[in-house]
Amino acid sequence: MSEQHIELSKLAIRGVIDSYSNAVSRRDWALLSSLFAEDAIWSTRGTGTDRDIDGRDKIVETISGTLKALPVLLSMPSGHFIEVDGDRAKASTVMMERVVIDKDRGKVQYGIYHDTLARTGGTWKFQTRVFHTIHVDES
Repeated sequence: MSEQHIELSKLAIRGVIDSYSNAVSRRDWALLSSLFAEDAIWSTRGTGTDRDIDGRDKIVETISGTLKALPVLLSMPSGHFIEVDGDRAKASTVMMERVVIDKDRGKVQYGIYHDTLARTGGTWKFQTRVFHTIHVDES
């Protein structure tokens, strides 16, 4: 695989990661669904409610259901690190999420996403997406 092909793949993968944050922040469930493979797994660790959600439809249902109770969640990714190996890739992304719980309460959550992605039909999709919470500031 040429260096140019690897760099183009990394750019496309970063687009998937950024689209996830955009979809969650704007509550665009159709976009969110398009980013996951049908048999994907989405997991959270260190949140107090560790969980593994199997399947694209269940992932979207879980995320949309969780956010229904929150007026605002802004997901802000940065510090992408991506390794491409043919049609498979691993990525890690630093994440900051600003959450409004109600008019008097909110929090900022910091963590890292660890992802595996696969390219099928020319499109990169999440196979696994695991969020590891590092710190939550509720002050």
